[in-house]
Amino acid sequence: MCLSVLVRSLALFFLFLSVGVAAQQRVLLDAEFVLDPSAERSFEEIMALPDSAWTETENQSVRMPFWDSDYWSGTQGGVLWLRLEIPPAEGLNRLWLELLPNTGLDGKAAQYDGKQWTWIEPIGKDSTREFHQPARYLTFILDTGLGEKTVFLRLTTDQVFGFSIRATRVEGLLWQITKSQFFLGVVIGMVILAICYNLSIGLRAREPVYLRYSFFVFCNLLYLVYMAGLFRMLYPDSGSGAVVANFTSTLTVIASYQFARSFLNIAEQLPRIDKVLKALIGAFAVLLAFIPFTGHLYGYLISISIGIIGPVFLLYVAILSFREGHPLAKYFLIAWTTFLISAGAWGWMWLGLVEPEEELITFFYLGTLIEVVLLSVALGFRFSILKNQAEALGADKSRYKTLSRTDELTGVLNRRGFTRAVRWVFGSDRSVDLVWLALDVDQFKQFNDTHGHLAGDRLLQKLGETLIAFSRSDDVAGRIGGEEFALLLVGCPLEKAELYTTRLLHRFADISVEGAHGQSASTTLSIGATQVRPGEDVESVWARADELLYEAKKQGRNRVVFG
Repeated sequence: MCLSVLVRSLALFFLFLSVGVAAQQRVLLDAEFVLDPSAERSFEEIMALPDSAWTETENQSVRMPFWDSDYWSGTQGGVLWLRLEIPPAEGLNRLWLELLPNTGLDGKAAQYDGKQWTWIEPIGKDSTREFHQPARYLTFILDTGLGEKTVFLRLTTDQVFGFSIRATRVEGLLWQITKSQFFLGVVIGMVILAICYNLSIGLRAREPVYLRYSFFVFCNLLYLVYMAGLFRMLYPDSGSGAVVANFTSTLTVIASYQFARSFLNIAEQLPRIDKVLKALIGAFAVLLAFIPFTGHLYGYLISISIGIIGPVFLLYVAILSFREGHPLAKYFLIAWTTFLISAGAWGWMWLGLVEPEEELITFFYLGTLIEVVLLSVALGFRFSILKNQAEALGADKSRYKTLSRTDELTGVLNRRGFTRAVRWVFGSDRSVDLVWLALDVDQFKQFNDTHGHLAGDRLLQKLGETLIAFSRSDDVAGRIGGEEFALLLVGCPLEKAELYTTRLLHRFADISVEGAHGQSASTTLSIGATQVRPGEDVESVWARADELLYEAKKQGRNRVVFG
């Protein structure tokens, strides 16, 4: 308990400390932009534009709503120019400038060095630098020095111009990078853990639903990793394209449909809806195949359309499944609604409805993680249900198997179970001593006629209990039929068998049950005993024991005859 409190306290301490240090390193810029849809204006023409031609950013963010004609200029080759005014600040020698989020955005910066304007490549593409800090977004290192500076950025994109501008002092940047990378690492690590966990269950239990969920989470992971900018970090020249983002987002929707069909048993519970789902999966798969070969505009249109329609329709399907009484539908609804809230905010950002802030990106990562964890818990619950059902079925099967070979009245083996058991003993090690006992209750018909059949049943129950109590674990006791029983003594020499049968006769003679009129009722037992000879089969031994039993009856009952 104390250790847990300590760990949480340290985590909160470092979190607040990192936020505080990062806040001290942030630099606020005056940022303005102008759009060149035709991409024909030169840098000189842009610098010559009057101030009235520039649009001031809101909260250092560039945002265009989707109904604006300029919204689509990025996918059609348009260029966005940014003009940044860096305020004078003591000790501000270098500036870490990031544009986030990440997908499709590329460009370069122009800075005046006192003599001329110099173009600066983003981190990862600047061959003049030998080492760079890891940059997941489109990032520039600007040498600002002292005094007010103006920087121009020429930006292009495969998708749309929607991003936030974040400027940070290079000195002390470690805290910001550590905080950002740590959170991202936790999210990615948890998602990978969910993949491995469900994949192991799916392979062990041979349940396709877990494999489909693992694939769905894997698609989520691909999209998350790409949107987090890890591809840009590893492959600066090709990792900023939007094709991978469009492809993985569409693939994630298809994988979610396949998983939901299995998880919610849509084919059985909602057959008509299942036909619609399968049709949509086919249509989405065809569009998915076109994404790598279409232009940026059409690829973006496909992915954003499927990304809006697909999850919303799946929510509708989950609601229908919940109304139909599916036991796990409520868990799916909770997880999917959580994901839709974060993914909805993420989609609104790309549609230009909300500002592309860093907190929104974090919220999307967190929503994805919560959805993955909740569905993993639901699948774990499903696995527990299936495991309990399998154990119950196994117990019922074992119970049925036991009942099929056990006499219900007496608790010993029935004729079929006894025959199978003694055949197995005869077929195993024959070096041990075997003695076969054939037992029969004396004058049992007369006992039933006098004391009632219920008393007769109680007497047979007592005999069964006695045989079980007097038998060892290797011995085989069975009810052959009616009042006739048999017992195979395993590893029992003949002299011990004589002692055993004598005790058994006395024990049974002492048993009494209550008759139909409340009187005490008892009877005796006759036994035919024979030792199994080498090479003998079950039938011959059984027949000889029956003959000896007949001889015991003939000699006056309540006795054992050996032969």
